[in-house]
Amino acid sequence: MTSRSRRCVQVDVGIQPLVEIILMPLAVVLARRTGMMRLMAVAAALGVAANICFATTGTAAGLFAGQILMGGVWGVFAALGITVAQRLLPTAVATACAIFLSSTALASALGGVAGGIGSAAIGLPHPFVIPAAFGCLAVAGLAWMARGKATD
Repeated sequence: MTSRSRRCVQVDVGIQPLVEIILMPLAVVLARRTGMMRLMAVAAALGVAANICFATTGTAAGLFAGQILMGGVWGVFAALGITVAQRLLPTAVATACAIFLSSTALASALGGVAGGIGSAAIGLPHPFVIPAAFGCLAVAGLAWMARGKATD
């Protein structure tokens, strides 16, 4: 790996947290106008787009775009996730928080298994299609929940 490609990878990995921090306060403002569940559905769609970027491109620009899109996902979910979880389970606020906070660890474990099995079966970078497909289900579920307006 050349020093230029190392710098590119460092910038690529560093852009996601920057996007998250910038987007978190904006997510609150946008949620007031559009509704939390709608915004979370849009964020999940950004996750689908990010995984498609990762699966279909090997260029620095594609990976950079994927990281920016994934920063959008985490910025919205970090800003609104616990509030939405608590509104979904208003009589069990502590349970809602625990479920939301543990979901990241569970998703990481499942992602590692899917990535390991997927990499062995279909080769890199195609395993990113797996979270893109599950992300489509999440978008559909969040959009369906947004129609009920239970949490807005």
